[in-house]
Parts: sequence; structure tokens; C-alpha cells
Amino acid sequence: MVVAVLLLPFVGALLLIMDRIEDRVSAPAPARGRPAGHRGHLRLVPGGRRTA
Repeated sequence: MVVAVLLLPFVGALLLIMDRIEDRVSAPAPARGRPAGHRGHLRLVPGGRRTA
């Protein structure tokens, strides 16, 4: 019984690590996006752009 209680955290961590590895291995390859270039600024408030 003592051995089972001592091994419980190890088994939990092992299951967590195996789950993360499985998610990474089985995930589809990311789609190739467009290259990073000039992007417009995000305006959250309409008419929020100031002219200097």
C-alpha cells in the first residue's frame, strides 16, 4: 500500500507528459501562412486614428 501511494505522483506526471507528447505528435502540420510584412494597425475605436 505504501509503495502504491509513493508511486501515484510519478504515474500522474507520466500520464500528463505522455498526453502532451501525443498531442504534439498527432497534431496536423501548420499551414504555411503568408510572410510577415507590413500590417495595418488595429483600430478598436471607430475614428480613433489621429492625424498629426
